[in-house]
Amino acid sequence: MLEWYGIQLSALPADSLFAEASRTHVAGFGPLEHDEVAVPLALDPGFDIKRTAYLSRMIQRWGKLPLMFLSGLDPKEHRYGFIGADDWFMYPLLQPGSFVVLDETRRKIQNDGWTGEFDRPIYFLEHRQGYLCGWCSLDGDRLILIPHPASGEAPKIFALSSEVDVIGQVVGVAMRLDQGPRRRGRSSSA
Repeated sequence: MLEWYGIQLSALPADSLFAEASRTHVAGFGPLEHDEVAVPLALDPGFDIKRTAYLSRMIQRWGKLPLMFLSGLDPKEHRYGFIGADDWFMYPLLQPGSFVVLDETRRKIQNDGWTGEFDRPIYFLEHRQGYLCGWCSLDGDRLILIPHPASGEAPKIFALSSEVDVIGQVVGVAMRLDQGPRRRGRSSSA
């Protein structure tokens, strides 16, 4: 009956992301058999877990998964990336092995307007050797990729239109918090 009035029960999990809750609590949604979400079922065999990758290009086959709480992850609306196991550029914000959700409509680099590291936009980039993920700054036609200060990595500089493309802004992340053994000493690898 709620659907007669435009209330979609299947949208409750996604809508709940916009509700502000002042305290931590348990949220429950009843099982709805018709809810499904598309998920990757098969990845390209050339997928290398050690390298940062544009995951949307690596997915060979999609399938349906009946999980309500994942209904906000629409592969038609967003794309996905993977932070390589050897990519410490944005550590500890984006740990190696993280999956990131990308908004391809947000490609314009913001040079200002944030107050701290958690609200500064993180961008997913493609360059000649692969993919990178980090904070960006524009200086004329130069794009400066800025690492997290705790990463020990050095900034990287590219010519914006000829050496690097902005795929989109990172708008979500799924990562493990129990990484096990921590990173070795300072790295100079890309």
